[in-house]
Amino acid sequence: MPIENRQVCHVGWKDQAFVLMISSFMLGDERVIRTRKKPKETSSKAKIARAPFTDNEATKELSIPLIADRYNYEMGVIDQFDHLT
Repeated sequence: MPIENRQVCHVGWKDQAFVLMISSFMLGDERVIRTRKKPKETSSKAKIARAPFTDNEATKELSIPLIADRYNYEMGVIDQFDHLT
């Protein structure tokens, strides 16, 4: 949910665990489709995270918040930039 001045957005998302994110450049309501793997049976939070999958599905296309997707797929960019400079 964005705060009143719309300068910062707070996002809560439940994947395998509940995650809180804050962004100053995303609204938080954008979503993207990504292929997600079904967690192993031995995962401590497997029961909840496996719910969208059927028994024979190893992967599935799921809608996830764009803010979480950007963090997962681009979090190393800053480290790469720092390394290069």
